[in-house]
Amino acid sequence: MFSIQREYIPLAECDALLSDSIRNSSYLLTDLLDSSLLSLECDNSGREYVRFTYQRMCDYCIARVLLGECNTKEDVTNQLRKHSETLISWRFNGVLEQLFIMVPEMYDVELWEVMDENLLAENMKMLLDSFRWRSAKHIHEDEIIRFIREHGCSIEDWWSTLLVLAP
Repeated sequence: MFSIQREYIPLAECDALLSDSIRNSSYLLTDLLDSSLLSLECDNSGREYVRFTYQRMCDYCIARVLLGECNTKEDVTNQLRKHSETLISWRFNGVLEQLFIMVPEMYDVELWEVMDENLLAENMKMLLDSFRWRSAKHIHEDEIIRFIREHGCSIEDWWSTLLVLAP
């Protein structure tokens, strides 16, 4: 979905993708649709397509696919820089939010260490919101303070974050 820049995939493509990727997947698509993880819809011309029922699940899965082959910080840097222009578009805000959480958790680096820092500076709220979902050992205080000082943060967002995180 990320590579085709759409939030849905034609039913036949989805079925073929599952068949090519997973052995014995003949009932998998049906099971995913029956469990409401995926939704089957029709466009105005009657073509059927599949999309994730929950947008957050779609964002998470796209982020996982982007990071899937990455083993090192260099791999992550190459992968995310290759897609950085797409990731900062409004259509993929949810994916970017997931990356603010997943990159520190999986690779022990902050997102701006593997993507262009200036592109991410406009998304300070995503950084602050990510603290709720990250383990304490993956909140790199010195690096985060430096980033906030250099790029600024609204006092309202800062206080809101502190109140949410306070014990």
